[in-house]
Amino acid sequence: MKIVGLITEYNPFHNGHLYHLNKSKEVTGATYSIAVMSGNFVQRGCPAYVNKWVRTRMALESGVDMVIEIPTYYSTASAELFAMGSISLLNATGIVDYVCFGSEAGEIDFINHVATILANESENYQKVLKKHLHSGDSFAVSRTKSLYQIMQLTYEMEYSFDDFKNLLSAPNNILGIEYIKWLKRLNSNIKAATIQRVSTGYHDQSVASDIASASGIREALNNNSLLEDIRHTMPDPTYRQLITAFEEGLCPITFDDYSTALHYAISLLGPDRMKDIFEISEGLENRIYKHSHSQFLISDLLKGLSTRRYTNARLNRVLLNTLLGITNERFNYFRSLGGPQYLKILGIRKESDLLFKMLKEKAKLPLITNMGRSIAKLPFPAQEMLKDEITFSDIYTLGYRNKKYVTKESEFKHPFIVV
Repeated sequence: MKIVGLITEYNPFHNGHLYHLNKSKEVTGATYSIAVMSGNFVQRGCPAYVNKWVRTRMALESGVDMVIEIPTYYSTASAELFAMGSISLLNATGIVDYVCFGSEAGEIDFINHVATILANESENYQKVLKKHLHSGDSFAVSRTKSLYQIMQLTYEMEYSFDDFKNLLSAPNNILGIEYIKWLKRLNSNIKAATIQRVSTGYHDQSVASDIASASGIREALNNNSLLEDIRHTMPDPTYRQLITAFEEGLCPITFDDYSTALHYAISLLGPDRMKDIFEISEGLENRIYKHSHSQFLISDLLKGLSTRRYTNARLNRVLLNTLLGITNERFNYFRSLGGPQYLKILGIRKESDLLFKMLKEKAKLPLITNMGRSIAKLPFPAQEMLKDEITFSDIYTLGYRNKKYVTKESEFKHPFIVV
């Protein structure tokens, strides 16, 4: 019996995810699948379109066997830290044989060789990189040139410089490289596999095809498309769950729904304390504080803050970290401990209960299925991380259209899901 791990957001679960699930099991020969999934906040530095419990049901009802939550400290971080948290969780299960990710390249050997060089960063690589940086090239160009040069010396491969540029500029390739880097750094026994992304790119906004990106689906819904009009892009469980979530006022959720809360946080902190927020540097706190006086909606604030110096992704993460109160000190404390401190199981398929039995025997981190029973038994670092997650989930509920669901300790009101 083999188990494949999937690193996901499912925001929402769509036909491309279903293809990834089925193809991953096919190429690895896996019997079961375990998805580590971003919780209520996702890697773009934004709130999820619909909460993690709804998305867990979508995944389980579509065939994923188990869903484990990626804590917010990692689900909203840069590609490297997102990969660190995700791979650490899969490794900590003690039962995952493969991790299979989608990539634009669709070729594991090329990705693996590049990841090996970047994981080790040999003295030779650093010397070549420094040479290109000193010549005036940007870091991205210098890294591409250095990898191309080192690869020609290390491996007998017939890849052009353009191949390297394409590999290192595509978002899923970048994540794939980071996943393999962390497998190597953790000395994990998990093997890496990849499948080529089909039809649409990561940021493709088209929903004409049956395979559409999650961002395209969200964009269509945010632009007043009817759910019925994009039903062809998603499995039936996603469609049913979204209908219910819309009817109950649990979605849609956008970053703008937190504009009032963010302005409160900015006013409360002021520039002096904002500089302690994770990923804020170089006086960015003053720029945010200044622009917050004239731009209320977060989307407008982001436009006002945008410069060539700061990527949109980083600005999103900075504002989200401000909203959630994630400081450099707090994040670096958890990072120094080596990543996530627990395995929180959001749900499982009833027919896959063998996975849970195996997990109880092999897991290298504390397992959480019942919040009430688990939190008091956790060791201190895990308890601290979970307490923060409880706070983050409560903040997330502020975005609900139906305000009767805005609540304290929302984590305790959602039981472990079995379908």
